[in-house]
Amino acid sequence: MKDFFDKQISLVQGSGIKLNMYAAILCYVALVFGLYYFIIKDGRSIYEAFLLGIVIYSVYDLTTLALLKNWSVKTAIIDTLWGGILFTLTTLAVYKLLAMSK
Repeated sequence: MKDFFDKQISLVQGSGIKLNMYAAILCYVALVFGLYYFIIKDGRSIYEAFLLGIVIYSVYDLTTLALLKNWSVKTAIIDTLWGGILFTLTTLAVYKLLAMSK
């Protein structure tokens, strides 16, 4: 999967991925906050966590698809699905940890 995204990023910006650690940390803080606020604090379902992940990631991917010539539909679909899976697995892990602590 890493090679797939490295190739896509190279097509878009002419070089490989160069991580901006501060932006990455802020991004994940925002994602964790959204997941906590909209799903975990109210004990919402795993299905709703999946949908929230799909919505958040699709906003990014569809905007990128609209703006960048070389961003592929395949990449947008894969990354959007990854958002749903990531939110689902994170929610499952948090719920398991909370259940174990009781």
